[in-house]
Amino acid sequence: MNDISFIHTYRNLNSVFNNCSIVQCNHCQMVFVNPMPDEVLLEEYNSGYFDNAHGGLQTHPLTVAFHSAINLLRVLYVERFIEKEKISVHRVLEIGPGGGHFARQWMKRNPQTSQYTGVESDKSCHTKLISSNVDVFLSMDEVPADREFDLVVISHVLEHTSNPGDFIKNCTRLLKQSGILFIEVPCKDFEHKKLDEPHLLFFDKGPMELFLSGLGFNSIETSYYGKTISDLRKPISFINKCKEKMRNQLLSRGILFPYSGFEKGLEEMNDPLERACVKPFKAHIEQKEPSWWLRAICIKK
Repeated sequence: MNDISFIHTYRNLNSVFNNCSIVQCNHCQMVFVNPMPDEVLLEEYNSGYFDNAHGGLQTHPLTVAFHSAINLLRVLYVERFIEKEKISVHRVLEIGPGGGHFARQWMKRNPQTSQYTGVESDKSCHTKLISSNVDVFLSMDEVPADREFDLVVISHVLEHTSNPGDFIKNCTRLLKQSGILFIEVPCKDFEHKKLDEPHLLFFDKGPMELFLSGLGFNSIETSYYGKTISDLRKPISFINKCKEKMRNQLLSRGILFPYSGFEKGLEEMNDPLERACVKPFKAHIEQKEPSWWLRAICIKK
């Protein structure tokens, strides 16, 4: 226990996370939950993740537009790496595809994709994924062993796992040599959110790079995107809350022009509603300091 430092008591609503604390490893600086929740209870919680953590899949047009937009930005991030490394991608495996926003954006821009496989533990998402031409399974154990993938996508999943090393090994066992792994996680969100639930791991660049290199990946790149944590910690003024409410009302009524202009990083986002919904979060802006999201991409040796 001398190798870890206490940060604060875990802040949660669901009893699965009772009696947990957030601590930091004094060697690698990784921040994580200690002790981890009971595995059986955690698996049950995650099997209904969208209901338990988010009240179900969100269907409001502004929320859908935001998720579509931010997943396009993730796709563009992966495409830039693919182009730089000159790697061909035809078969994709996505872990935790949820409502399928990344899959739809990927297949729209990459018609050469011959197979898109998804592993989603929440059955409530399966109908939507199947309608998006995702070949979906409940677990990695169900994925046919003869499949080989060029790209594995794990977006906002790793932070929910209690044994990340074994998790990544299992998810990438069908990734070919010189294949690509893309991960996005929240960056140290315990520093700016009121609740820690449902996250178990809290990454930053250094721990993420150590983690991936230790698992045998190379050409590792990590990047911060979105509002900086220092900005996220600032209280929102009454005036800004009123501006945000007015903005959402105008967008809901189809009045987009005050908010939907192009700017650097959004050149390939053609939908004005998507541009308007994602711009305030700065998901298209790479930052120099810890920010809302941490993106990591690397190659399997």
